Amino acid sequence: MSAPSRPRASGIGRVLVAVYAILAIAALGRSIFQIIDRFDEAPIAFSLSAVSAVVYVLATV
Repeated sequence: MSAPSRPRASGIGRVLVAVYAILAIAALGRSIFQIIDRFDEAPIAFSLSAVSAVVYVLATV
């Protein structure tokens, strides 16, 4: 008898990962723009935003 195989990712799971990836990339883009354009206004906030965006991207992968 063969061992039962693991079920593949369902369609809704793939959709959620794709949406999360889009939002993570958007957060990264926004933070890069804020750092380039307005870093002197709130350097800590924009730096933390960039760090969280990188964490989102890594969580997606």
